[in-house]
Amino acid sequence: MSGTVSDPQSELAPAQTLNGVVVAHVRDTEVHCDSNDYGTWPTPIFFEPEFAVGHIWDNLHSHKSYLRNGITCIPYPRFYVQMGSGGNENVLGSNSYGFFETPSPETSTPITVTGDVTETYTVPTIGTQIAISGAVTDSASQSLAGALVKVHSTALTGTPNSAFHIQVFTDGSGNFTVNLLPGVYDVEVDRPAPGYVAPVQNDAGAVDAGFGFASGIGGGDSGSGGCSTLSTCCSSSTFPAAQHATCTMIAGLGDATACSPYLSGAKTAGWCP
Repeated sequence: MSGTVSDPQSELAPAQTLNGVVVAHVRDTEVHCDSNDYGTWPTPIFFEPEFAVGHIWDNLHSHKSYLRNGITCIPYPRFYVQMGSGGNENVLGSNSYGFFETPSPETSTPITVTGDVTETYTVPTIGTQIAISGAVTDSASQSLAGALVKVHSTALTGTPNSAFHIQVFTDGSGNFTVNLLPGVYDVEVDRPAPGYVAPVQNDAGAVDAGFGFASGIGGGDSGSGGCSTLSTCCSSSTFPAAQHATCTMIAGLGDATACSPYLSGAKTAGWCP
């Protein structure tokens, strides 16, 4: 499988250098073809489905990978795009780079490979960006430095069939900033490892929560900054069942800073009247 990736608006992350030499155009822009089949080939079976990944190197914007003849897989790009300026997922406190999948693996059309395949993609215009800042604390309200905050979209405004992912480590005071596209997101926080001294991922004790972000957040609602309206929204027939528990939890907080953005995102996604 081979092809090219066009970037007419220069949305991909800028070139990286090592001792003054350009080593890669982006950290991890990739073109995937992922199978959903476990254990189909070879023997012994795979622990994970088969997949192929072609990386984008330098400024050539071309990719190539090899697939097994006869495999059925889902092709999709994972663009590593710059959001705002500065920041890095390995630098504490801020991250201005994220993964933009369009089409996403959930919406792309599977292909069955019987010969060479050409997959060509264009990086869309990123458009509106929203900086989101927050803090992570434990049950005793103590700041958690080095916690890993992972943000994944469930619906993006204006870019259907797409997904956006970003992650960042909290700084020494437990604070973080990420840049997002308008839409609805799930947020997962991984606690720092015991004896934390540097950014390391620790999947133990992950906590899931859902938040919605949209441009122009605001608007009036007399019930705790939108929480009463959000509670009604959670119970509406158009609200997705998979998000109901998260919605109810946020509405129950009675906190306008949590309810209003989630309500805006839910309305944008068409989940609320």
